Amino acid sequence: MEQTKKIKDYRKASGLTQESLANKSGISIRTIQRIEKGLSSGSLYTLKKIADVLKIESWELLLEDSYSNKNTKNLRPVKLMNLSCLAVLILPLSNFIFPLILFLKEKDRTNNQGHKILSFQLLWLLTTIILMLVLPLISLWLFDSLHGAKIPLYVLVYFLSVAVNIYFIVKTAIKLNEKKEILTFVPKIF
Repeated sequence: MEQTKKIKDYRKASGLTQESLANKSGISIRTIQRIEKGLSSGSLYTLKKIADVLKIESWELLLEDSYSNKNTKNLRPVKLMNLSCLAVLILPLSNFIFPLILFLKEKDRTNNQGHKILSFQLLWLLTTIILMLVLPLISLWLFDSLHGAKIPLYVLVYFLSVAVNIYFIVKTAIKLNEKKEILTFVPKIF
């Protein structure tokens, strides 16, 4: 993607006008207008100041994207959403609540990837609840084996579900760092 479109897209994604970007960066509004129109490429100093305000690395403005800007321009909120899913280690079934809160706060900055993470965590939460309810009942009905168990089956099912979810969280984090498509098998619910 060409540099002029990148700056404009990043600026809009940050909710800034050309004037507010100019004020925050100390770069004249005329210079920003010229860069966004493709009439100027801007000096390294100018690009660094703009990148600082947009909270991105300045090299992102200089490199050509091999991956769609639509999917990579806002990786920080998406990475934070993915990381917040780990709250399930402390608070049961919170793997959906915290990402949902972050999604609602950063909805316009998470793009399709945020939707995928939220959809996956919702599906995983529902799967965990169903497994925790159904497996012990099936075991009781078929084997009558729950009476002498020291650790209830639903606890084991929950911990296994958490372990598998952590695997997907780590795998998603790796793909986000590599700027690859994530959770391609997940239907978009949100």
